[in-house]
Amino acid sequence: MWEGFIKYNDARTSYLLHLVHENSEDNWQEIMNEALSPEIELQFLIKDIIDSDKDSTYLYEAFVFEKLLANLTNLNIQIVENKDVTDPYSRTKYRSPNYQGMLQDPILKEESRLNKERISKYQQDIMGHGDRFLDPACGSGGFLVNGQ
Repeated sequence: MWEGFIKYNDARTSYLLHLVHENSEDNWQEIMNEALSPEIELQFLIKDIIDSDKDSTYLYEAFVFEKLLANLTNLNIQIVENKDVTDPYSRTKYRSPNYQGMLQDPILKEESRLNKERISKYQQDIMGHGDRFLDPACGSGGFLVNGQ
């Protein structure tokens, strides 16, 4: 049950360790992808077993929050690293450097009932970063990182 949460924190720690120690292994992305897969599966499982009279449960909302936070962290790190943005299965969603179409990604619009302000701030920060580097040549939703 906690595998996704533990791997998410492991991925963040691995990323920070790689930034501090150049000789450390750069495997944060692989660990993050492993973290996101169980989160998705658990979210569907919980949704299937909750009482049909209820719109949601705290447990379900906690997993929605954790999945969304992990996805936003993953997205943010990939942009900062000027890498292609990938999904949990390593398939490219948005290509670096312009990330065309990313501003329409559901991850940037999804809401969480838990820590709503925190998620909204992360989403706005990512979209604000994109707005500063909008590239008219990219069309709607594309932007350049570091003006490149």
